[in-house]
Amino acid sequence: MDRPKKIQKNARYIYMIRRPDDACVSFYHHLSHQSIEDGGYSGSFDDFVHDFTHAGNMPYGTWSAHIKSWMKCSEDERVLVLSYEDLKKDLKGSVQKVNKHCGFGLSEDRVEELVPQFTFDWMRKNEGFFHPRSVRWVRKEDEGEDFHFIRKGQVGDGKKLFSSQHFDQLRFMINQTFPKEGEGLPTFILPFLDGIL
Repeated sequence: MDRPKKIQKNARYIYMIRRPDDACVSFYHHLSHQSIEDGGYSGSFDDFVHDFTHAGNMPYGTWSAHIKSWMKCSEDERVLVLSYEDLKKDLKGSVQKVNKHCGFGLSEDRVEELVPQFTFDWMRKNEGFFHPRSVRWVRKEDEGEDFHFIRKGQVGDGKKLFSSQHFDQLRFMINQTFPKEGEGLPTFILPFLDGIL
């Protein structure tokens, strides 16, 4: 989904980013466990990487096109850019940034009290709060355990699962969106392309 056509004057936005290889793996697991009738994906992981990196093949467009649609807003004071990696590295610091950005006015004690409920472990134990009910979910026959919407909560799955051909496809996608060897890529995204470009 692209950024809103009009950024509301008094609104506060949080734009979450994630490494494209990790985002691809996560989205594959998400869509491949969604029923086909509800927009799920039935192809292989290799097919998914191809579709993820080629415009017009996936819902919401490509990762790099999404980044491009928001990059003008990255300097806007109404937009807080956070990454999944930031959340994993410093959850409390990220919650404090959101608190300040949105003007929630939560005290330090209240933030401290809430942070445990934002952890992956807490979310996994309380998965029912987060499990979307708007679609049907399926367990794949080749998997030993039931599907979990709150799946792994890790950084680095892409590096583990991606082949050199998969990384070539990511580079293709980025170069389609930002021709001339990625020229014009927003600086806030460069750390998330380490080992890709």
